[in-house]
Amino acid sequence: MTSDPFDTTGDTSEYKKFAYIEKRKNYLDIRKAIQQSFGRVRASRPMPRERRREMGGVQMKSVIAGIAGLAVISATGGAIAGPTLEKIKSRGELRCGVGDPTPGWHSLDAKNRWVGFGVDYCRAIATAVLGDPEKVVISPVGWPRAYEALRSNEVDVVTTSHTLRVERDAALGVNFPAPYMYSGITAMVRKEAGVNGLADLAGATVCTNNGSSEEGLVADWFKVNGLEYNALSFDGLTATSEAYAAGRCDAFATESGQLTAFRKGYGNPDEHEILPELFALDAMGPMVVEGDEQWNNIVRAVVFATIAADQFSINTNTVDKVLDTSTHGEVMRLLGKEGEHGRSLELSPTWSYTVLKKIGSYSEIYDRNLGAGSPIGIEPGRNVIVSKGGLLHSPYF
Repeated sequence: MTSDPFDTTGDTSEYKKFAYIEKRKNYLDIRKAIQQSFGRVRASRPMPRERRREMGGVQMKSVIAGIAGLAVISATGGAIAGPTLEKIKSRGELRCGVGDPTPGWHSLDAKNRWVGFGVDYCRAIATAVLGDPEKVVISPVGWPRAYEALRSNEVDVVTTSHTLRVERDAALGVNFPAPYMYSGITAMVRKEAGVNGLADLAGATVCTNNGSSEEGLVADWFKVNGLEYNALSFDGLTATSEAYAAGRCDAFATESGQLTAFRKGYGNPDEHEILPELFALDAMGPMVVEGDEQWNNIVRAVVFATIAADQFSINTNTVDKVLDTSTHGEVMRLLGKEGEHGRSLELSPTWSYTVLKKIGSYSEIYDRNLGAGSPIGIEPGRNVIVSKGGLLHSPYF
């Protein structure tokens, strides 16, 4: 019987068992290919001596290639660089798509530099892959062009306020690696209208972003509650906000945090109010193209690393001290001092430390763009870790 070079029968570690299964599958695939190569040679009709010598050389090259392949698998733990990661490393920059200019999420500052919650995640991903938050090109791709921008490889990732939906994940050729924002769809109205709740919008004109989740969720809410309303949609949140401000509709419906940001930008913000009642709950996250599992895993890991930092009270100011003094196994794995997640993702062993040092934890990202440290000042609400009553949680590293 042929010996199995990856036999770890005596090891009870779940990780080792998983690694064994993955490596064995790759090993058997290569061995099968080599055997098939020999089989094709043996099955052919008799050849002259010189031709047999030539084919013998081909067979030996196949064996050498197979052995080399096994060596690579053994050295990398089965990780194979995906096309997206290879392209980013080759060009030396990440291409990140964002939505229409939205305060707190993605907008240009006084120095014409992109800033915002979504932009910070662009920079966090660039830091993880290339070690530098500035090695990123920000491209506004808007809605719904973001999907085509991903599928055509115009951008590598989109970090905007797109809602996670099963239909989108299944039908549009994109994946949502992980949620990074929990909110709700509600409406902004003028105080003088005397609207106390969503039911008071019966018969009103409600503006939404054309083709967005909120457009459908608002329609669902009115239908379920047996109420009529006039739907009016525009291409992009900026256009929708401008239409509401110009009096073309009675209410502006979208994610509550975005409504707060737009309200701050009006010349008369105190004349508008955001209703506490929700049309629907909402979860948002970055998007990547479907079919590149490694890239999906990398973007997911970046989001989880920023959340995990909050779980262990790690931020840009404390990460160095924690790295030097902590003996907590999970903290050491998170920061790359122990474990194999860096190598498994084809990233630097300390990629997560670098992200937390240069970009920060989730709460830092939220605070400076949307929270108390920003002009918008939105309470994080559900966007805190589970131990503090929120919905954010990272799996173990």
